[in-house]
Amino acid sequence: MYGGEQRLVEIRFINPLLDAVVDRFGTKDVQYAKVDDTHFSVTAKVEISDQFFGWILGFGKKAKLLYPDAVIAQFRAYMDKIREMY
Repeated sequence: MYGGEQRLVEIRFINPLLDAVVDRFGTKDVQYAKVDDTHFSVTAKVEISDQFFGWILGFGKKAKLLYPDAVIAQFRAYMDKIREMY
């Protein structure tokens, strides 16, 4: 999807983003789960890259990367590189 190492990730989203997430990931080989009354999660294989991290950032506080810890650490490093520019 984005040109990097492929990893299984879990991301939590607010419910109104379901259509956008299905548009991005589809339904084949992807798991969707209700988290609570206002959130759902998706577990899918993605290619880890700056573009993937940028896509998540585009949702602001409406999405949160939950798993795995190694990808979360890469995501934090990506955000730190951007912060350093400003």
